[in-house]
Amino acid sequence: NRATVREGLQVLSEYGGEVWFKLDRGSDSALASANGTSISLTKQLLRLRRTSELCRTRIQTCWYTTDSEDPSPTEVDEYVACLERAIGLGVRLASVQLYTLARKPLLPEGAVLGEVSASWLSDLGARLAKLGLIVDL
Repeated sequence: NRATVREGLQVLSEYGGEVWFKLDRGSDSALASANGTSISLTKQLLRLRRTSELCRTRIQTCWYTTDSEDPSPTEVDEYVACLERAIGLGVRLASVQLYTLARKPLLPEGAVLGEVSASWLSDLGARLAKLGLIVDL
């Protein structure tokens, strides 16, 4: 929301740059759990819209297992609905990058986190492609 940041994004755009916007989940509680943030999903989506108006923007999302369990179908549905909502708000995206862990995080909870499979990411990517989004895996 700062003028200096908006100006910086415009300059970045003029030079052909892009913003990689981190959005790991699609609900307030899941965002808080995944990223330890108290920023609401609504506020994140408004920031995303403003960013995408000023500069080419990609969403970057990390998916992982917890105790060897894939993310719940509800969590995935919320994420897909979040991106549908973003599109409805006028967010213009270059693409969505889906990825998984390359190593265990050093945080205390990292011991229970693991990689989702390539096929799991591909299935989610196919769902997002049906929304008209370009997906990078």
